Amino acid sequence: MKKMRRFLSVVLGAAFAATAAFGGINAYAAGDGWQNESGGWCYYMGGQKATGWLNDGGTWYYLDSKGNMKTGWFEEGGVWYYANGSGAMQTGWVSDGDWYYLDSSGAMLANSWCKIDGYWYYFGKSGAMQTGWVNDGGDWYYLTSGGYMRRGWVKDGSDYYYLDRTTGVMQMSKTVNGIKIGSNGAAEKTSYSNEKLPVMSRAADVVETITSPDDSLSEKQAACYDWVADFPYMLRDYPIGDYYNSGKWHCYDAHYADNILNSSGTLTQPGTECVGEAAALGYLFTELNFGTVYLEHSDVHGWIEVNGLLWDPLNHEAKKDSKNWLGITPTEYERPTSYHWVEI
Repeated sequence: MKKMRRFLSVVLGAAFAATAAFGGINAYAAGDGWQNESGGWCYYMGGQKATGWLNDGGTWYYLDSKGNMKTGWFEEGGVWYYANGSGAMQTGWVSDGDWYYLDSSGAMLANSWCKIDGYWYYFGKSGAMQTGWVNDGGDWYYLTSGGYMRRGWVKDGSDYYYLDRTTGVMQMSKTVNGIKIGSNGAAEKTSYSNEKLPVMSRAADVVETITSPDDSLSEKQAACYDWVADFPYMLRDYPIGDYYNSGKWHCYDAHYADNILNSSGTLTQPGTECVGEAAALGYLFTELNFGTVYLEHSDVHGWIEVNGLLWDPLNHEAKKDSKNWLGITPTEYERPTSYHWVEI
């Protein structure tokens, strides 16, 4: 019995010494895994607090030099990361006063462009998503309130600006769609531009709404046709012959397109007929940027031409002669030998 008591005394003494050697961390009591200590979370491995990056169940966490789990924003190696309230490192969009974007490694983007779901965004020095005008490398870009880069005509204040339909760069000192652009990027205000620009800007809005940047050209064309064809046909006689050469309207194609592109319309009431549908489709196709678009019409009917092919949305909608009227040759269309045209 005396030998047994002496043996237990030696074992317990050794255990106490081992506990002291770990700086007060009780490996036997704490165990491995997460432990909440003084309101903060720590992770034990082999009886000791882990530090740095930790992957637990496929989720990344960061533990500081004292082993405390980080939440919110934190910097590591010159890179900013964000962990939610549970400490899990986040990727993708994060809203924290402003919008931020974290790549697949969790790193916050800053001073850079990023293409997300087909749309281009710019993130400033602080990492916050930018809106409005941004100058990058001497070029100006316009970012919508949703942060993505705009293309085509856009109105800012009382002026219109043209953003290249491919690159998004604001254009200066040139003519686009028959409209002169000044050295500051603002379109000149004339009777023609005053009628045309609101319709072109509206067309850009519609295309952004009904298509995705990653759609194929044919998918975008189909979406534009479907959008135009959705309007009710109104058997009305809009006297186009009175307008295309009379000077009553400075940009008559804009007025016809506007009757579909805008909810109120400019021809008494919203609705559509052949020239209205063709003009509206033409304005949408101009935003798709796959060729110069011409509105063509005889005295009784209207259609558009792009890259040598003709598009007639109304005839296609009506299934006239049971054939396709979208993207066909002039011979297939049996285009009249005499017709009027205008470049949109």
